[in-house]
Amino acid sequence: MSDLYKELWGSSEEEVPVVSFSGMNLAKYFKKQFDRAEWSGFAMVNLVALAAQLNRWKGKVDEDKIQKCIDLYMSDASLRGKNPGWKDFLYRLEQIHARLSPAPTEDKWAKLEKEWEDKYGDAV
Repeated sequence: MSDLYKELWGSSEEEVPVVSFSGMNLAKYFKKQFDRAEWSGFAMVNLVALAAQLNRWKGKVDEDKIQKCIDLYMSDASLRGKNPGWKDFLYRLEQIHARLSPAPTEDKWAKLEKEWEDKYGDAV
């Protein structure tokens, strides 16, 4: 279907939401926050390597979420290793992200199992 037809009558294809994400912008943001930090760490930040690793998160989260992870890393000493730096941040990014996005206390499957047991009893 040509673009003209899509514009006139719409498309049956689902639109993919545009997610703002630039690994290099995030790496520069990390460097800026890192330079401002009160604690000392490795002064060097490999922007290209950091950006490449952050780009792996593209499609999973947006820039705002990663910036919040960076801010939390910079402000919470319990999230940093003895030698803080860009590699340490990457090493702990999953943990930091999980802290910002806590998993629900009860998943859907467990809820269904509980409803089944309440309705039919424990048949096992």
